Amino acid sequence: MIELSRRDLILGGTAAVLFILAAILYCSRAGVRAELPSEARTFGVCLACKEEAEVTHELGEIAPFECPECDEMAVYGWQYCRDCKKRFVPGLVRYPDDDFPRLPAISVCPLCGGNRSSGYNASSGAQKPVGDAPLPDWPVP
Repeated sequence: MIELSRRDLILGGTAAVLFILAAILYCSRAGVRAELPSEARTFGVCLACKEEAEVTHELGEIAPFECPECDEMAVYGWQYCRDCKKRFVPGLVRYPDDDFPRLPAISVCPLCGGNRSSGYNASSGAQKPVGDAPLPDWPVP
């Protein structure tokens, strides 16, 4: 018969207790599911009525969004230029198969020509705009 030392018994018992605790934690969290957000918020401006708007929309939906003031599909998100610290809406592009003009693939600031921009977030403390660039024409020819 194999003789077990006291140290072996303690290590074996500790391993068994840890295994049981891990199994309990795993089973108790098996029903918990992380949920990804299904909506996004865009801080923008309506190019039709020139009113600023905060629009909640489905995640993955692309601009333009419906304006809460004038009901036109003309709300585009502000961009924030990290070079000149201004908010802007880049020049829009008309594609033959789209009903509405779209944002370009690369946003270029109409004031300084910089392409270091990101979507503007009004609640971000890091983005402090010092003004706005002129808005693009609406409707887009």
